[in-house]
Amino acid sequence: ALLMMCFYKYAENLLVQEFMEQIQVDQELIYKLSEIVENEEELGAVSMALFEEFDKNKNGTLERNELDAFFTDLCKQLEFPLPKKKYLDAMIEYADENKN
Repeated sequence: ALLMMCFYKYAENLLVQEFMEQIQVDQELIYKLSEIVENEEELGAVSMALFEEFDKNKNGTLERNELDAFFTDLCKQLEFPLPKKKYLDAMIEYADENKN
């Protein structure tokens, strides 16, 4: 859930950047993403489904390669550029509650 909220903030910030004119972002997808993030029940359901999909080794933890696959897939679906590594690292660090 925290990763989805972090990605939403990334997407929101992307919309205000100058180079946005060069990137075609589907406003309907942004709106849908914002609705999911703002609805705790839906956010939980979507987050759990995504977690289960990307936890390839089924150990109950998303390793870095699984998180990278998650963000790559999410950006592809939303037609967003993949965040730079430093932004991915910051989102992951923020969402990693037990710092492992």
